[in-house]
Amino acid sequence: MRLWQFSITVVALLLMVTEARLRRHHRKRRFVTNHFDELYCGESAHAQSQFEEERESNSSKTSNVHSTQFNWGLDNTICIKLQNVVHVLKYERLEQRYPIENSYTFAVPLIDTNCKCHCYGLGVNDVCNVEKYADDRNCSTSSEFPTCYTKYHPAVEPIDCPVTSITAKACCDIK
Repeated sequence: MRLWQFSITVVALLLMVTEARLRRHHRKRRFVTNHFDELYCGESAHAQSQFEEERESNSSKTSNVHSTQFNWGLDNTICIKLQNVVHVLKYERLEQRYPIENSYTFAVPLIDTNCKCHCYGLGVNDVCNVEKYADDRNCSTSSEFPTCYTKYHPAVEPIDCPVTSITAKACCDIK
């Protein structure tokens, strides 16, 4: 084994040992990976994906954040397959590496959300039944919103409900 190969092997082992120690000693766990379930295409598309899980010391609840960053050039296309319909697309910045000869147009998706809440204690009329609003079912579309999905939330905070000791249900049409 050559000296440079041995050096790279030693550095890689040290990084793995250090990362394992950090994961054991910190309450905040952070996973960073370049391999993920989302699809992308394009000749020079480069993706960076990051998943973070944080657990508070006095609570059993965890908060998860998953973000993906794409860097691509002119005439490239990025295709993303999302498992959850509810998502946020954020335009972060534009870096000019070459002179602008024409113009750039960035499309912002138009999303319309219509949600209903079912509070227990308001009668038997269930406006959010699971059969109608099960996740990712198609709902009524229009020419303005050609795609429509449903989202069902079985347990939400009953803030404006008459009975606040029982969780409420929410259902949404996302167009």
